[in-house]
Amino acid sequence: MSHNLRQCMQELMLISKYKNSSRDVILRYLAHKKCIWNALREIAFNVKRLKLTTAQKRKLNKHAKTIKALTKGTKDKRRRSKIVQQTGGILNILLPAVAALLPTIVDLIK
Repeated sequence: MSHNLRQCMQELMLISKYKNSSRDVILRYLAHKKCIWNALREIAFNVKRLKLTTAQKRKLNKHAKTIKALTKGTKDKRRRSKIVQQTGGILNILLPAVAALLPTIVDLIK
């Protein structure tokens, strides 16, 4: 796990616990932080490595465009903030899976 993801993980976990309306407001505020963008990109790149349940995979299929946009990336700050704001529905699916794997990933790196 990268240093960047470690820094932003608490913020992302906090966002994932809110309801949709509150999550949208918080994501609009955090969309301009480069740390959040990089952390979401890293999570999107690692989606294939995660062992997800069939239910989680089915839920993620709805967000395939957003995941693809995150992995493709962009240098335009406006486009980045729009993509980050669209990730609200993905966070509550991916973050618990990522958080569960963090100790095993850290052990593998050491």
